[in-house]
Amino acid sequence: PEGEITAGYLMKKSGKTNGWSRRWFVLNEKTGKLGYTKKQEERNFRGTITLEECTIEEIPEDEVEKSKSSKDKKPNGPDLKGPGLVFKITCKVPYKTVLKAHNAIVLKAESVVDKNEWINKLQKVIQARGGQVGSVSMRQSLSEGSLDKM
Repeated sequence: PEGEITAGYLMKKSGKTNGWSRRWFVLNEKTGKLGYTKKQEERNFRGTITLEECTIEEIPEDEVEKSKSSKDKKPNGPDLKGPGLVFKITCKVPYKTVLKAHNAIVLKAESVVDKNEWINKLQKVIQARGGQVGSVSMRQSLSEGSLDKM
């Protein structure tokens, strides 16, 4: 249905501390925006991402972790090796930021199913808004071969 809302918790990588914080994300398919709050009850987004300017890609978890914390590996719970749960939203527009001062935001889902669902939804929104996920725009091909010539 039009204007569908998808919401759920994702872990957001903090640029400052390099740790993960759990945030409530809300995807509005009608506006093509992804916003987030600290808690589900919050009414005002702490940040909003305009998806049509972005690309989505999955990244291996160890690539995220090894950025600068390799020497201070804290044993914080089970080591989540296995299928990656991490994906990245990057702004395609040069010098434009996705969120606050970052040109990319790294997110981690709570399960593979969640991750795939989020990535599919996000890519669908990007495609619907004319973003590049490697598809030809339908509008263009329809107007060239219009049926009223028959």
